[in-house]
Amino acid sequence: MEEKRLENSQVSIVELPPCRVASSVAFGAEPENRAWTGLFEWMRARGLAVAEGRFLGFNNPNPTPGNPNYGYEQWLLLDEERKRALAAEGQGVALKDFPGGLFAVTRHQGSPERLPATWGALLFWVESSPYRRSGRQWLEECLSPGLFLSGGEPAWENFVFDLYMAVDR
Repeated sequence: MEEKRLENSQVSIVELPPCRVASSVAFGAEPENRAWTGLFEWMRARGLAVAEGRFLGFNNPNPTPGNPNYGYEQWLLLDEERKRALAAEGQGVALKDFPGGLFAVTRHQGSPERLPATWGALLFWVESSPYRRSGRQWLEECLSPGLFLSGGEPAWENFVFDLYMAVDR
Protein backbone atom coordinates (compact mmCIF):
# COMPACT_ATOMS: atom_id res chain seq x y z
CA MET A 1 0.00 0.00 0.00
CA GLU A 2 1.28 3.46 -0.93
CA GLU A 3 2.04 5.76 2.00
CA LYS A 4 -0.20 8.81 2.16
CA ARG A 5 1.40 12.24 2.78
CA LEU A 6 -0.33 15.48 3.70
CA GLU A 7 0.65 18.92 2.47
CA ASN A 8 0.66 21.81 4.94
CA SER A 9 -2.42 23.18 3.17
CA GLN A 10 -4.33 19.98 4.10
CA VAL A 11 -3.86 20.47 7.86
CA SER A 12 -5.31 23.17 10.12
CA ILE A 13 -4.50 23.87 13.75
CA VAL A 14 -7.78 24.32 15.65
CA GLU A 15 -8.56 25.19 19.27
CA LEU A 16 -11.72 23.43 20.47
CA PRO A 17 -13.28 25.18 23.47
CA PRO A 18 -14.40 23.29 26.57
CA CYS A 19 -18.00 22.12 26.29
CA ARG A 20 -20.59 19.66 27.54
CA VAL A 21 -21.34 16.56 25.42
CA ALA A 22 -23.96 13.82 25.31
CA SER A 23 -22.11 10.50 25.01
CA SER A 24 -23.27 7.13 23.68
CA VAL A 25 -20.93 4.12 23.93
CA ALA A 26 -21.21 0.72 22.24
CA PHE A 27 -18.93 -2.32 22.36
CA GLY A 28 -18.49 -5.27 20.01
CA ALA A 29 -17.53 -5.90 16.41
CA GLU A 30 -18.12 -2.66 14.43
CA PRO A 31 -19.80 -0.74 17.29
CA GLU A 32 -20.01 2.62 15.50
CA ASN A 33 -23.58 2.17 14.19
CA ARG A 34 -24.85 1.13 17.64
CA ALA A 35 -23.23 4.18 19.27
CA TRP A 36 -24.82 6.44 16.65
CA THR A 37 -28.22 4.75 16.98
CA GLY A 38 -28.21 5.14 20.76
CA LEU A 39 -27.39 8.83 20.50
CA PHE A 40 -30.03 9.43 17.79
CA GLU A 41 -32.74 7.67 19.84
CA TRP A 42 -31.83 9.80 22.85
CA MET A 43 -31.97 12.98 20.73
CA ARG A 44 -35.36 12.09 19.22
CA ALA A 45 -36.80 11.41 22.69
CA ARG A 46 -35.82 14.97 23.62
CA GLY A 47 -37.17 16.61 20.46
CA LEU A 48 -33.77 17.32 18.90
CA ALA A 49 -33.31 17.10 15.13
CA VAL A 50 -30.80 14.33 14.50
CA ALA A 51 -29.64 15.89 11.23
CA GLU A 52 -28.38 18.92 13.17
CA GLY A 53 -25.56 19.15 15.61
CA ARG A 54 -21.87 18.56 15.81
CA PHE A 55 -20.78 14.94 16.31
CA LEU A 56 -17.37 13.73 17.48
CA GLY A 57 -16.38 10.13 18.11
CA PHE A 58 -13.48 7.86 18.96
CA ASN A 59 -12.57 4.26 19.81
CA ASN A 60 -13.18 3.50 23.50
CA PRO A 61 -11.52 1.10 24.16
CA ASN A 62 -9.24 0.74 21.15
CA PRO A 63 -9.14 -2.51 19.16
CA THR A 64 -6.57 -5.09 20.26
CA PRO A 65 -4.77 -7.54 17.96
CA GLY A 66 -6.69 -10.76 17.46
CA ASN A 67 -9.93 -9.46 18.98
CA PRO A 68 -12.73 -8.23 16.69
CA ASN A 69 -14.42 -6.40 19.59
CA TYR A 70 -13.71 -2.82 20.60
CA GLY A 71 -15.68 0.17 21.79
CA TYR A 72 -16.81 3.35 20.10
CA GLU A 73 -17.96 6.51 21.87
CA GLN A 74 -20.07 9.01 19.93
CA TRP A 75 -20.62 12.56 21.20
CA LEU A 76 -23.12 15.29 20.44
CA LEU A 77 -21.65 18.66 21.40
CA LEU A 78 -24.21 20.56 23.45
CA ASP A 79 -24.57 24.26 22.76
CA GLU A 80 -26.38 26.50 25.26
CA GLU A 81 -29.83 25.82 23.75
CA ARG A 82 -29.32 22.05 23.86
CA LYS A 83 -27.96 22.22 27.43
CA ARG A 84 -31.20 23.81 28.59
CA ALA A 85 -33.31 21.23 26.74
CA LEU A 86 -31.35 18.26 28.04
CA ALA A 87 -31.68 18.20 31.79
CA ALA A 88 -31.47 14.42 32.11
CA GLU A 89 -29.35 11.54 31.01
CA GLY A 90 -30.96 8.29 29.99
CA GLN A 91 -31.30 5.61 27.32
CA GLY A 92 -27.62 4.72 27.66
CA VAL A 93 -26.47 8.30 27.12
CA ALA A 94 -24.31 10.16 29.64
CA LEU A 95 -23.55 13.87 29.88
CA LYS A 96 -19.83 14.68 30.13
CA ASP A 97 -17.53 17.68 30.18
CA PHE A 98 -14.97 17.91 27.37
CA PRO A 99 -11.96 20.06 28.33
CA GLY A 100 -11.23 21.18 24.75
CA GLY A 101 -7.71 21.82 23.52
CA LEU A 102 -5.47 22.26 20.50
CA PHE A 103 -5.76 19.88 17.53
CA ALA A 104 -4.20 19.29 14.11
CA VAL A 105 -7.10 18.64 11.74
CA THR A 106 -7.35 17.08 8.29
CA ARG A 107 -10.26 15.85 6.18
CA HIS A 108 -10.97 12.23 5.23
CA GLN A 109 -13.57 11.37 2.61
CA GLY A 110 -14.71 7.85 1.82
CA SER A 111 -14.61 4.46 3.41
CA PRO A 112 -13.69 4.20 7.10
CA GLU A 113 -11.46 1.30 6.04
CA ARG A 114 -9.07 3.98 4.75
CA LEU A 115 -9.22 6.02 7.98
CA PRO A 116 -6.03 4.42 9.41
CA ALA A 117 -4.04 5.65 6.39
CA THR A 118 -5.33 9.19 6.88
CA TRP A 119 -4.60 9.03 10.62
CA GLY A 120 -1.09 7.80 9.78
CA ALA A 121 -0.53 10.69 7.38
CA LEU A 122 -1.73 13.18 10.00
CA LEU A 123 0.59 11.63 12.60
CA PHE A 124 3.52 11.90 10.18
CA TRP A 125 2.60 15.56 9.51
CA VAL A 126 2.47 16.35 13.25
CA GLU A 127 5.81 14.64 13.90
CA SER A 128 7.35 16.75 11.09
CA SER A 129 5.76 19.99 12.35
CA PRO A 130 6.58 22.44 15.16
CA TYR A 131 3.78 20.76 17.21
CA ARG A 132 4.02 17.64 19.34
CA ARG A 133 1.45 14.97 20.06
CA SER A 134 -0.59 15.43 23.20
CA GLY A 135 -1.96 12.74 25.49
CA ARG A 136 -5.49 14.09 25.03
CA GLN A 137 -8.12 12.11 23.13
CA TRP A 138 -8.01 12.15 19.32
CA LEU A 139 -11.42 12.68 17.69
CA GLU A 140 -13.29 11.99 14.46
CA GLU A 141 -15.93 14.55 13.50
CA CYS A 142 -18.53 13.12 11.15
CA LEU A 143 -19.63 15.84 8.72
CA SER A 144 -22.22 13.57 7.08
CA PRO A 145 -24.27 12.14 10.00
CA GLY A 146 -27.42 12.00 7.88
CA LEU A 147 -26.00 8.96 6.10
CA PHE A 148 -26.58 6.99 9.31
CA LEU A 149 -30.28 7.82 8.99
CA SER A 150 -30.79 6.28 5.56
CA GLY A 151 -31.61 2.84 6.99
CA GLY A 152 -29.63 -0.30 6.41
CA GLU A 153 -25.89 -0.24 5.90
CA PRO A 154 -24.58 3.30 5.28
CA ALA A 155 -22.91 4.14 1.95
CA TRP A 156 -19.45 4.45 3.52
CA GLU A 157 -17.82 5.91 0.42
CA ASN A 158 -19.99 9.04 0.86
CA PHE A 159 -18.85 9.78 4.41
CA VAL A 160 -16.77 12.85 5.25
CA PHE A 161 -14.79 13.09 8.50
CA ASP A 162 -12.50 15.70 9.99
CA LEU A 163 -9.78 13.97 12.00
CA TYR A 164 -8.59 15.81 15.13
CA MET A 165 -5.18 14.80 16.51
CA ALA A 166 -4.49 16.38 19.91
CA VAL A 167 -1.32 18.47 19.84
CA ASP A 168 0.64 20.86 22.05
CA ARG A 169 2.83 23.78 21.00
